[in-house]
Amino acid sequence: MQIHGREIKFLRNVGANIRVIEELAGGDAKKVNQIFDGKYSKSQLASAKFIAIMSEAYEDTAKFTDPTHTPNPLTKDEALTLTDEEFERAFSEAIQAWKGETPTVETEPVKKTKKGAAVKKSS
Repeated sequence: MQIHGREIKFLRNVGANIRVIEELAGGDAKKVNQIFDGKYSKSQLASAKFIAIMSEAYEDTAKFTDPTHTPNPLTKDEALTLTDEEFERAFSEAIQAWKGETPTVETEPVKKTKKGAAVKKSS
């Protein structure tokens, strides 16, 4: 997604797992599902930190994949400057990366008919 004129992407890797557990779940992996619970301010701050961690994970991986890449992750403070709509979209994309979900489009195969085949009418 585009944020402040640059492409922001998210990735779940081992480093992101560790940081989310340590920084947001108090070191307890069983509490990861609760990190966004609570008051609005606590929830939004946790969400901003989560977005930043997932962006940093992508950028760190990109740096090792392409040595010419200059990391420029979305920071927690930068995430907090987003509009509600932008923040929700960034959070949604970060959650998708965390869960390993990728949007898919399902299609049905096109049924082929024989060329020139006539349909017989019953009388």
